[in-house]
Amino acid sequence: MKKVLFVCHGNICRSPMAEFVMKDLVEKAGLSAQFEIASAATSTEEIGNPVYPPARRKLAEHGISCAGKTARQMTRRDYETYDYLIAMDHNNLRNMARFVWGDPEHKVSLLMDHTRRPGDVADPWYTGDFEATWQDVLEGCTALLDAANTGAFGDPTPTRVTTDIKKGPFIVVSGHDLEDLHQLLEQTSGTGVNVYTHSEMLPAHGYPGLNKYPQLAGNFGTAWQNQQKEFENLPAPVLFTTNCLMPPRPSYADRVYTTSVVGYEGMMHITADSQGHKDFSPLIRQAKALGGYEHDHSMSGINGGHMLTTGFAHAAVLAHAPALIDAIKARKVRHIFLIGGCDGAHPGRNYYTELAKKVPMDSLILTLACGKYRFNDLDL
Repeated sequence: MKKVLFVCHGNICRSPMAEFVMKDLVEKAGLSAQFEIASAATSTEEIGNPVYPPARRKLAEHGISCAGKTARQMTRRDYETYDYLIAMDHNNLRNMARFVWGDPEHKVSLLMDHTRRPGDVADPWYTGDFEATWQDVLEGCTALLDAANTGAFGDPTPTRVTTDIKKGPFIVVSGHDLEDLHQLLEQTSGTGVNVYTHSEMLPAHGYPGLNKYPQLAGNFGTAWQNQQKEFENLPAPVLFTTNCLMPPRPSYADRVYTTSVVGYEGMMHITADSQGHKDFSPLIRQAKALGGYEHDHSMSGINGGHMLTTGFAHAAVLAHAPALIDAIKARKVRHIFLIGGCDGAHPGRNYYTELAKKVPMDSLILTLACGKYRFNDLDL
């Protein structure tokens, strides 16, 4: 578990905004079980007071509640407790000095130093501009969450992923929690059990720190809403690390496992110990007992393709920025389309798929959210 403490002068504006923005980002990423997030002040001026009303309103504009939060002062014990102590500005850094003993473990940093715009978070106490503070906090927290993944597993790189399943025992992993997948890969090493991602776990293949495991063999199935059909009589256990679990059908209900925030009556739930370690040996034993497919098993994406591409994260895209800019200037790239929706599960709802097929060849397609799962098996 990663423990993060955001710090500002009074703990009524910037640091609580960062605390609750970070909590919101982590929850939406399905990673709440991996983080402990709080905020504190360097001073005693506002202890016990709630979040400053304009800051509270700015959070509420974005659907984020900070109800119940009151200011507290940072303590020396916080340095022992938290892995990251994130200051909002340089004044906060100086005032934190007496709490962190010179920062021997290098836990202290500025929030904006995790972004491409290092410096201070705008202080709305003096500027009155809570929108500018919101933008700084959101950018900083997003970068911090990104670093939590890339720091552990490396920057994603474009990777081709097969949809076909090898013969022999295997485990399917669904959801978003990369650390759960990492622990499972560690525990399946040398066991002869392969691991396949499912649905939103597909991007894991792009991370070098996960793709290095040879038993991470491919991706099983298509979109999450097809799981009841695709898991029918599945000869393997399935681990759900975050959301998207549908009521299991009898033919595979005895092989569904949940963990973290996911749970379902009658399903075995894997919990973490005090160090965050999870024991996935029950899945490994069942995978071996079920045996997997007797022969290599052919599966495809929604459009019939057998290879998916993932890993086009910002580091990979920005690495080609000069060439892309030159191509745009030379009018070799004339259109950039952002596809940011989902066609849904019903037959005939193929708007985004048809759009992806029909855009001119001098175009680039950027994807956002679930839209890509309807056409990522196409050879575009």
